[in-house]
Amino acid sequence: MSKRSSGIAFEKWSEAWLLKNIQGCAVHRQHTVASRVNVSGREIWVSKRNDVFGCIDIIMVHPAIRTTFIQCTLDSSIGRKFKELLAVPWNLEHCSVQLWQKKEGRRVVIWVMEQLGLKRGFIVADELINGKHKRRLGSPEDKS
Repeated sequence: MSKRSSGIAFEKWSEAWLLKNIQGCAVHRQHTVASRVNVSGREIWVSKRNDVFGCIDIIMVHPAIRTTFIQCTLDSSIGRKFKELLAVPWNLEHCSVQLWQKKEGRRVVIWVMEQLGLKRGFIVADELINGKHKRRLGSPEDKS
């Protein structure tokens, strides 16, 4: 399976996990957009990046939880992903910004953007192991 196919599979898995585990939520997952392009008289299909704000794969809404914007990644080096997410002027009082990082095996680390003094940054808040939610000790509660 290609890295792109694996990434799409992880996005689909994340969407399904949210719908199964957060009762009453609605989830939108950005789909790849493809278009035909003429190259030297030959038509080929080209897929285009279609993330919200150039960095969001999934949006989850629920009446009792802040709107949640999620970037899903298979990357082990996530500094570039953090920079992309930090470049958007999020209002963290009204939304949650998360990066879901798939690790080896069936482990997913959930990073959450927080206001850290005068700067914003990411903390590891939660973890999914074999699809089971594990709240990390000392992680912040949702600020609905």
